[in-house]
Amino acid sequence: MDRRFGRWFGGRTRRNADADTATPLREAAASAPEAVPVAGHAQAAATDPTVRAMSPEELQLQTGFVRILDGRCDVLLRAATAETRQSDAQLVMDCLRKLDGTVIRQPPLAAQRALAVIRNPMSSAQQLVAIFEQDPALTEALLRMANSSFYHRGSEPVVSIPQAIKSVGVRGIESIVTTHMIEGMLCRPGSAYSMLLGKVWGHMMRTAPIARSLAPAFGAAPETAFTVGLLHDVGKLLVFDYLSQLRARHMREIRLPERFLLDMLNRLHEPLGGIAALRWKLGASVAQSIACHHHEPPPEAADLLSELLCVSERAEHASQRAVAVDLERIWREGECTADRTHVAGLLAEYPGITVAQPRTKRAA
Repeated sequence: MDRRFGRWFGGRTRRNADADTATPLREAAASAPEAVPVAGHAQAAATDPTVRAMSPEELQLQTGFVRILDGRCDVLLRAATAETRQSDAQLVMDCLRKLDGTVIRQPPLAAQRALAVIRNPMSSAQQLVAIFEQDPALTEALLRMANSSFYHRGSEPVVSIPQAIKSVGVRGIESIVTTHMIEGMLCRPGSAYSMLLGKVWGHMMRTAPIARSLAPAFGAAPETAFTVGLLHDVGKLLVFDYLSQLRARHMREIRLPERFLLDMLNRLHEPLGGIAALRWKLGASVAQSIACHHHEPPPEAADLLSELLCVSERAEHASQRAVAVDLERIWREGECTADRTHVAGLLAEYPGITVAQPRTKRAA
């Protein structure tokens, strides 16, 4: 793991309300007697050799994310109003802190195997073909992507799995598998929170192609950028997913004041998303970028993938509000290091997005 990922947890004074909750990663790992267990993964690993366990570095990173999550839960509960204390807030907080297999469920085995094959440089295209042949839903998603305007070339549709894999490429397959598993695992309608969940999912879907278009300015592969753009707010979907599970378990709606729910989503989704990325074997760099994509505070060392997410998300928000993207402010507040001129040029070419003109300094 690149050393810069660990340094984000220490060495900087936090500027937000949970300033006392960010334990440095090395201290967190040193004080923990054992790593947080990866629920459900041991069983999958035992039945399929392509599913790998977390590395020691990933377990160490997870420990840091868990400690930040715990601290932010404490901040939320300390600030709870009387209305919040009379709701199901304590129940939800206690359950989220357990982080068992019901909070962060493992993806279907086919998705896990596909991701493992993609990341193994010794894998062959035939192995991917075999995985897709055994999962009709994955195959449908692959063919749909291969025939999209972004990938399809020529007049004839792509109808075979090998042809689709060749057309989309390895990183494109990663995006397909990730999108498919998130849609299948997390987007469940029916509760009182369905409308808000839909807004979050729509934001994630719109952010992903923006991130892909900005990838060259941040030194990222386009499809890696798409994947992390899609996943950047996955922590919010995890909260909704668990609220749905609690609703089924207790056979009633889970009551949370709207203000508390929004605060909970805002404060908890970054560490939750980072933990999920690690448990889903997406790698330390992806997990780190998701866990600090708001840049509040910015990472101590430059992290271009998190910068890409920070800019892409704010560009999507600006687009939805029909206002210009203020790159000057983003660079100042987020302490971004990428070439701002390059980013501005790429954003200017993206449909529906405008870039604010740089401010001119007043004459002395």
